[in-house]
Amino acid sequence: MTAADWDAIIDELGEEPMSISEFLAIDIASMPEGVTLTILDDDFPDATVSREADLLVVEISEHLYTKYWWHKFSAPVFADALRRAVTRLSGEGHPFSTPEIESDDDVHLWVRWQVRLPKGSPGETVVDTIRTAFEVVWERAEAILRDSDSVLLLGKDTGPGLAQLRDVQATLEGLGYHVYIGVGLGVRSCNPTKSERNTQGMKRRGGVWRRSVREFPCL
Repeated sequence: MTAADWDAIIDELGEEPMSISEFLAIDIASMPEGVTLTILDDDFPDATVSREADLLVVEISEHLYTKYWWHKFSAPVFADALRRAVTRLSGEGHPFSTPEIESDDDVHLWVRWQVRLPKGSPGETVVDTIRTAFEVVWERAEAILRDSDSVLLLGKDTGPGLAQLRDVQATLEGLGYHVYIGVGLGVRSCNPTKSERNTQGMKRRGGVWRRSVREFPCL
């Protein structure tokens, strides 16, 4: 497609979105920079496609309307789980980036993230990628909430110990984990007494803590 062809498409669309069939009818591989196409169709995630240098940038958006939200977890909680799912999946090698949540007084929530593809990707690949990316992120968010996928850090609440806990918390949150700090609870000494060893053993055997605690030596 020539530059004139793209000018005609942009003039015809204006601010209107495209259906999947309309999107597949164009040569997306020839898409110039400075153009953003919006895809809107039944049973399909809201998405935009643009080009940056040698990449196609796909932005996926999920709208959560709190007044008619159906999930057992609240909309704000699920929105945060979606954001963390994108971060976690990105760290596992998926081409996801820039997760963000936009809120309109907590009535309307939008969760957005990007997927980057080679600029020569055919339209069918772009459409399939949007579907797959949405499903993978949604399923991971469900798993994060279903499995209480969080981290409890235990350590001292003073001096270097607390500073180390804060550093570990920041690192884990950057990886998409929800982190609790339990200062002064179950603190493990570098040289625990027999009583301390018994207490620590019982806590490690506790059903909930066994799943959620990540231990860091002598914080």
